[in-house]
Formats: sequence, C-alpha cells, structure tokens
Amino acid sequence: MKITIPEGKAVDAYFQAIANLTGYTADEVAEIAEDTDALGLPAEAEGNLEGWLFPSTYTFNPDVEPAEMLSTMVSTTIKMLDKYDVAEEDRERILTIASLVEKEAKKDEDRPMIAGVIMNRLDIDMMLQFDSTVKYIAPSEGVWTSEEDRLIDSPYNTYMYTGLPPTPIAAPGEASIEAAVNPADHDYTYFVTVNLETGETAYATNLEDHLANVEILNQWVAENQSSDDEE
Repeated sequence: MKITIPEGKAVDAYFQAIANLTGYTADEVAEIAEDTDALGLPAEAEGNLEGWLFPSTYTFNPDVEPAEMLSTMVSTTIKMLDKYDVAEEDRERILTIASLVEKEAKKDEDRPMIAGVIMNRLDIDMMLQFDSTVKYIAPSEGVWTSEEDRLIDSPYNTYMYTGLPPTPIAAPGEASIEAAVNPADHDYTYFVTVNLETGETAYATNLEDHLANVEILNQWVAENQSSDDEE
C-alpha cells in the first residue's frame, strides 16, 4: 500500500495519515512515536520527531506497523541530509531553516532567496518575525496571525525572540533542504508575497521598500477580496 506524506505539515498530520492506513488511532501512533530511539532518530534531534519525517510517497506491505513507517521516514530524512553533506551537528539547524523555507516559500525559485533572507537576519541578530512560527503554537485559518497571537510568550514566537525556533516547525521537502544548505547570496532582509494566486514574492533591503511591497500586497488583497498570505 502507498502513503503520500506532503511537505510542510507538522508531525500530528503524519500520525493521522499513518493511523488512517494502519487501523491504529492517531494517539496510538503518537505513543509509538515516543520511542524515538527505536525509530532511529539521531541524537541531535533530542527526541523530537518534528521535521524528521521526510515527505514523500512510500510503498509498504499491507501489514506494515506504524513504527516501520516512521523509521523509514526518519531514515529517508537522514539520507537526504547526507546527500547534501550536512554534518551531524548541523542537521537540526538545517532542518529548522528548511522548515521555515517550506512554510514561507510559494515557488521553488523563492526557496533559496528566502533562505538567504533568513541567514541575513540571523547574521545581524534581527528577529525573523515569521507568522509561520507563531502558527506552529497558535494554529489558525489563513496565513496571517493576530496581534494577540504575536504576544504569546514562546521560543517559537519569532516576533518576540531573536534567532531560530528551537525545532523545525514542519517537514521540509528536498527543495527546501537544498535551499537551507545553499541559500542565495544577496543583501535582502525582507520579503513578502505580493500576489497570493501566483506566489510572486518581492524582496527588499530596508523597511521603507518592504512597506512599499506590502502596499502592493494590500492592493492585491483589496482587488481580489482575499486575505491569504504572509511576510
């Protein structure tokens, strides 16, 4: 039987997908997933599967157990990191950056660009201020967060704390991992999707230019009666 694990989901979604195929409940799969040593999760993950279940389409025997499915996804992630020569001590950081890219990028061409923005902000201790990290702790519809959400005191709140969140926030695909390993070299510190249908993204090196790009987004939203995207 086949199971397709899509990019950009948190572990709970994958537990549910496995449950749907195996006859277990999502809670039972989550309990099995707690034995991360048995799943082959590397030590650098510190027992947290988030970001380590590689999104792909897998084929298993009909009587497959959840532990085998989970361990296969973990081992596939390790193979992918090895493919890009990621050192063991850098794996968690790369997966965390890649997970942000996965959640923020709308088009493949933007993945290395957004990875470059992340690196540039980290280099100057500038807060990332990504709605995607806030949504990890306060899920809501759409892509924007509320002012109340952004006041939540959590290390995942990149509006409140500088640096990366403590773990990945989703499972990144290969394109996002590659972008995290090889970010674009540029001076941009801002980006915003200005067309929510095409995914067109604009970049800026300063707040003034970024706010001008945000106005383009606001105009698009007003013209299309939509309220669907990000910074």
